[in-house]
Amino acid sequence: ATCGMNNAEATVSVAGGVGPYRYQWSNGGQTQTVSGLSPNLYNVTVTDALQCTATVPVLVDFVNDIQIAYVVTDVICGVQPTGSIDLTVTGGTGPYTYLWSNGALVDDLNFIAPGDYCVTVTDQTGCSSALCVTVADIPSMVLAITRV
Repeated sequence: ATCGMNNAEATVSVAGGVGPYRYQWSNGGQTQTVSGLSPNLYNVTVTDALQCTATVPVLVDFVNDIQIAYVVTDVICGVQPTGSIDLTVTGGTGPYTYLWSNGALVDDLNFIAPGDYCVTVTDQTGCSSALCVTVADIPSMVLAITRV
């Protein structure tokens, strides 16, 4: 099931026994395929024409379809806060809201100092995904000593 939705579907396949088959799902469904399922553990019992039964559990998992990609620009010679984190969010249902560990409420961070930054992205259905990113401090010069 997608986050915040009751949109999963499950189908039981039967091998053996004698048809026709009767289906009884723990949510009250009575067909081979049930839909509108939320994340949960369900059971389905199949009864054949000879009254033989078999029961199997069906686990419907939660699927978080919000994906966060990012590009980091590290700070060079940490004197000025020149770092940035550029997010690209896909999936879920926009618009999205953003909450960064530094209190920012925007999608991208610009002119930031070196450090760890975490963001939680939430879509309009209330589903969320989180990510932490490190902005490094890169020295502007690298020195090597040669013995003479």
